[in-house]
Amino acid sequence: MANDTNVFLFLLYYCNRGDITCKVLMTSHIEGKSFLDIKASVETHKQVIPGLLAAHALTGCDTVPSPHGIGKMTALKVLRSQKCGLNQVGLVQHGQPLTIAAKKQSLAFVLACYGQESCRSLTEAVGNFLFSFHKMLVTGYTCRPLIGRWGVT
Repeated sequence: MANDTNVFLFLLYYCNRGDITCKVLMTSHIEGKSFLDIKASVETHKQVIPGLLAAHALTGCDTVPSPHGIGKMTALKVLRSQKCGLNQVGLVQHGQPLTIAAKKQSLAFVLACYGQESCRSLTEAVGNFLFSFHKMLVTGYTCRPLIGRWGVT
């Protein structure tokens, strides 16, 4: 028994693959619920499980820092939307460099998490954000008095 996210995700992954055939229960963080039935969770989340480990690594886990503003729920929404898959990322062997396909899928996933699917790079996404932020400052009603004091029109 464990109550760790990494353990939960590994159990989902291996039960989904069929490597674990016995009944698996895990202690629950949910108030009023003492155990999670892993097999039932596999059935509920079958659609996203193939990309779940890669998404967990890309959005931060015990050994990887998380990107600013991307939480687990955002990642789960992107996986459920099927905007981009992470199947190539999951094929990378431990200690081996990412393939070009895996890098493209990782980038597409992170851009989708930030709502920047039309961008081709993180640099372009940051540029779009800064342009939108500047436009908001210049045209925003609440910022007008402040901008006027700075002498910016």
